[in-house]
Amino acid sequence: MKNFDEAVNNLINMFKNKDFPQKLALTIIKRVDEGIPSDKWSITNKLIMLLLGNTTDARGYKQWQEAGRHIKKGEKAFYILAPNTKKIKNEKDEDEYIITGFRPIPVFRYESTEGKEIPHHDYKPQELPPFIDVAEKLGIKIKWKPIHKNAYGYYRPWDKSITLCSQDYIVYFHELAHAVHDTIEPINNVDRNKAEIVAELSAAVLTEMLGISGYEQDAYEYIKTYTKGKKDKNVIISITNVLNTVQKVVEKITSIAEKEQKTAA
Repeated sequence: MKNFDEAVNNLINMFKNKDFPQKLALTIIKRVDEGIPSDKWSITNKLIMLLLGNTTDARGYKQWQEAGRHIKKGEKAFYILAPNTKKIKNEKDEDEYIITGFRPIPVFRYESTEGKEIPHHDYKPQELPPFIDVAEKLGIKIKWKPIHKNAYGYYRPWDKSITLCSQDYIVYFHELAHAVHDTIEPINNVDRNKAEIVAELSAAVLTEMLGISGYEQDAYEYIKTYTKGKKDKNVIISITNVLNTVQKVVEKITSIAEKEQKTAA
């Protein structure tokens, strides 16, 4: 594995000259039809379930009872929308139903229930990414789920969890970098632009150290979007400004990984 300085120098040279290896497209995890009620919901309600419920299985109170589960004490519902319909006669004197409005329907997340186990599709990859033991050591929960919010993944500091909607290593490295950065300085107090540049550059450095190629151009473009003025000439300046933090993040990840390997041996 390359050391930190070698990996950073290689990346900076690529970024300066825009001489990137062949680009690899990021993969996404697609939703699998599991035959659950929400599979038949409208796109709008599926988005509500993902965005507000942060789940892939939500049902009404009676539906959960029929499935052998009950709502945990203190858990609250969120609301999807059901259409109000009215029967009318059309121009051909045939019965026709029109939508006159919508009414809220309370539903509960699978995670808000307990009882009979319901099998769900396991999106976890067969081969786990490098440095997975780092998240475990730091008490960070990891889960894989279908893509939503147009995000490949996200880190939630309030419950120390990483959600991945892609099985690409660099996506995990990016979110892991956020989580480790949070242990160095509270990420909620960090400027958003800095936090994203630190996470993406850390991920790019880790892939470079491991000899994984193809994501450098995407990393450059990502960093550029969080750079002042979104200008190429400022990208290297932005990188230079966060290098000390990136080094702390990367070295903490690699040192924990090395200790875990020695313990396992």
